[in-house]
Amino acid sequence: QENRRKVARRLKSEASAMAKTVPGKALKFVMDVIETMEQLIDKKKWNVIPKRTRQDWRLPSMVSVLAKDDLVFLTEQFLRQQAEFKEHNKSAIADLGYHFTEPTNLERIRTDGLLTKSDRTQRKIESKFNGSALGDGVYTANNTKYAQNGKYGSACLIVARLKGAPTADVVLNKSVVVLKKSSQCLALVNLDWNQVKRKPKIVREVACKIRKLLARHLCDDMEQA
Repeated sequence: QENRRKVARRLKSEASAMAKTVPGKALKFVMDVIETMEQLIDKKKWNVIPKRTRQDWRLPSMVSVLAKDDLVFLTEQFLRQQAEFKEHNKSAIADLGYHFTEPTNLERIRTDGLLTKSDRTQRKIESKFNGSALGDGVYTANNTKYAQNGKYGSACLIVARLKGAPTADVVLNKSVVVLKKSSQCLALVNLDWNQVKRKPKIVREVACKIRKLLARHLCDDMEQA
């Protein structure tokens, strides 16, 4: 009995120590993202949908977590970038943004994340390029309005962002935020814009849940977007 207690205490101590490491934090965050989205995908959320449209509702295809195992690795990169910003007294607040892309790019994004043009070139990754009026970087927005016409693609990604220092790490232009390093952006959830563009309630609900997860796991004082 005593040995069992010692083992239990040791395992609890090890789990607590693991949770404080970058890999442990990343794993916990991703597990919570997946669990939260699975709960949303569950039919328990019928109350946000008018009864007359329930038969046509296809939430699983509308909302999906971009990756699982790969997302843990990408979250680790994000957390290390956040730690670097903190070390240099730069803004390390994780906020929420949006990035539109073509559905054909999703498989690559699941494994490599959202990349700057220079990183794509270095890795010899080919994808449709939508221009760089504000310079090289990962282009995101504070809302979905800028791309509602499908100009940039029908996959609407909800992302976490680290802005760092103005000019040095980010370019701000009205509602557009250009992140200069790939590690400053973490793609989390894909919304099929062709299906959700007429269902703003579900977009708002997914965004709200992701904001809460960012506040819980990635920062204590996340700015409200």
